[in-house]
Amino acid sequence: MLAAETTALTQLISPNALAYLGGGLAIGIGALGGALHWQHLFQSHRIGRSSTRSPAAGPALDVHRLCVGRSAVLYALVIAILLLFVVK
Repeated sequence: MLAAETTALTQLISPNALAYLGGGLAIGIGALGGALHWQHLFQSHRIGRSSTRSPAAGPALDVHRLCVGRSAVLYALVIAILLLFVVK
């Protein structure tokens, strides 16, 4: 009975449509996570909280935190591109 349900589902929704939906969700959720990361980073910078206890190490760690937020968005973009152009 599972095969009949799977066949009915593939007749109703094409696999390409599911790949497009997955790609859109991947980049949407990734961009939302990156935006929340940037918001948290700039809010803590505005308040004046440093990342560490030593003020000299604060700016270097903030650069690393910026790179982490940006890389999460780029990974989501790569996943979305793979879903859109590779999955058939």
